[in-house]
Amino acid sequence: MQFTKTAAIGAILSLAALMPNAYAVKSGQKFKDWQVECVKVGDKEECGITQIIFDKKKTPFVRFSVRKIEAQKESVAFVKVPFFVVLPVGIEFSIDKTKIGAAPYSFCDPEGCNVSFPLNDKLIAKMKKGSKIQIAMAFIDQRNVEVEGSLSGFTNAFNSL
Repeated sequence: MQFTKTAAIGAILSLAALMPNAYAVKSGQKFKDWQVECVKVGDKEECGITQIIFDKKKTPFVRFSVRKIEAQKESVAFVKVPFFVVLPVGIEFSIDKTKIGAAPYSFCDPEGCNVSFPLNDKLIAKMKKGSKIQIAMAFIDQRNVEVEGSLSGFTNAFNSL
């Protein structure tokens, strides 16, 4: 009798492993203020989470994305900001008004200037516990601009990857 139950459970688990994952993250899926974006890379689909951060005039200003990259231990943040920033200065990041670091610009493309930096477990934990993320940058006209994004939904969005 015990063997029959064990065999039945094993068969069910084997079939479940062959079924497509109905709970897999999907492009466009929303987690409060974060959205999943997936792209095809070779024969694999890679997904990350993104938030568009608006300025005081409610204009899209910063694109903040997080991806888990299979070949790397740490996740990576990708940030795109408008043109005319002071490149040597880079950008500063804060969570709930507590500075967490700064990062240099990597390159500019036709859509804006880009920054990327690794997200270690300690930083991910701060983002999961926080409520707001601030991104500060300097512009060539001597303006310093700080925009604020939401971390609402970040935990579930990140865990979905």
